[in-house]
Amino acid sequence: MIIYRFIKYLILYIQYTTILNKIYRDENFIQKLSSSFGSEFKKDWVGRLYTIFNPNLKNDQFDPNNPIYTYNEQGLNTDEFVKNYIMTKLNVIDHYINVMNLFELVTYNIKKLDNYDNFLFIIEPLPWNNFIKYLKLLFIPIIILIIIVMLIILI
Repeated sequence: MIIYRFIKYLILYIQYTTILNKIYRDENFIQKLSSSFGSEFKKDWVGRLYTIFNPNLKNDQFDPNNPIYTYNEQGLNTDEFVKNYIMTKLNVIDHYINVMNLFELVTYNIKKLDNYDNFLFIIEPLPWNNFIKYLKLLFIPIIILIIIVMLIILI
């Protein structure tokens, strides 16, 4: 069952990344995303788009006196403000994502990196997390299988 799911998510991941790579290349999606988001996105080797976002940086200049968020009387959590800010920025490109039907292909992930208000924002293919989960479950058996195949070939 695990092997079936691994193969299923591997095939889905390959199909999704093929479609996404074509869209990224043909539609200049990364440039459009970077310009509307205000932070440069990069694509990694597994097909994810990512950027580092810091609310104290404006035009790559550090300005702690002029952050994107402001505290109210209750002193709400800055992490929530930053996540909400990122999501409002995504609303700007939401129309483009819907036109390209990417809402069925990608998901978002926001992680706080450190105590300096640096956040990692990732846009990744939907089957990525499931593919990695089953890859971890199959890692040892796959290594053993590779060794057996290599021994059979060498004999």
